[in-house]
Amino acid sequence: MARPRKLETRELVQIAESFYESHGNPAKLKFSLLEEYAMSLGIDAKAYDFKRNETVRKRMDELRVASDASGSGAIAYKSLDVEAMLNCNL
Repeated sequence: MARPRKLETRELVQIAESFYESHGNPAKLKFSLLEEYAMSLGIDAKAYDFKRNETVRKRMDELRVASDASGSGAIAYKSLDVEAMLNCNL
């Protein structure tokens, strides 16, 4: 007989979504970081609880895809001539 789950699926998904909202970086959606975040909330959840739950993994993938599709990533230039850009745009 299998052991009962410590947390319901919807609770694990809520933790993952809350973590994403507070950090905003899809690259940080990792099971070990979710475990640390849950512990900071006072919830006893292990990384394998998130990893073994298919619904949580699907939601994490959806969040990653949604953030990639939004195209809100920062663009950085190694060398940028600010004076020339300002002269052209004034």
